[in-house]
Amino acid sequence: MACPGHPPVLFIPSQGALEMRKLPTSIQISGQDIAIKHCPSLLKDSDLWGDWNPETNTIRVQTPDEKHPKDLCFQAFWHECLHAILDITGHDELSDKEDFVERISQAIYQSEKTRRYQG
Repeated sequence: MACPGHPPVLFIPSQGALEMRKLPTSIQISGQDIAIKHCPSLLKDSDLWGDWNPETNTIRVQTPDEKHPKDLCFQAFWHECLHAILDITGHDELSDKEDFVERISQAIYQSEKTRRYQG
């Protein structure tokens, strides 16, 4: 699942925002291992910033570089994670709603990037 031709919308983080440094290489969702593939030429081969393959439990994400800002790659990661979460938990009908997935994944990414800790 992906949003062809639509790079995720970039938001401006608040002052003191947590810097997200690297995309993970794997995650678990409901006990299932999900491989995260960093693809330096994903956008050369297609118009996707990322995609989720439920048959192989694999998320592919464009690797950040000079032409592909880190924020957009991280937002694509969270977008594909949300597809994976929805599919794995049996909410395929929500996973098929790209606008829903995009809005919720942007909110998740913003909350992750701007989290703060006291002390």
